[in-house]
Amino acid sequence: MIKSIITAAILTMVITLPSLALSQSIDLKGQLWGGGILGDDPAEGRSSVETQLGYIPTISFYRPLNDERLLDMEWAYRVSRAYSGEALLANAEKPYRGWILLINGPIDVFSAK
Repeated sequence: MIKSIITAAILTMVITLPSLALSQSIDLKGQLWGGGILGDDPAEGRSSVETQLGYIPTISFYRPLNDERLLDMEWAYRVSRAYSGEALLANAEKPYRGWILLINGPIDVFSAK
């Protein structure tokens, strides 16, 4: 049930964001990582090689609405896998982060000296 809600939210963002953006930019980016370990005493039936792979795809959108308002959105999803040889040890998928920010008024930026 939750997975279908997440899928519906992603599809809604992907379908509606381009029409909202008009000529504004939508950024698609991601983080990919991997790692491995080579053991000299694996458990019986296990490979001596274990690997971990992961990816966090991210979609973000930023659009000024007028002189004092802007809309900022981002959504990311985390996928990770762990393998022993070719056997899947662990599989995890979950939302990583997301926000919708509507700023209504002037933005002041201060810098420390």
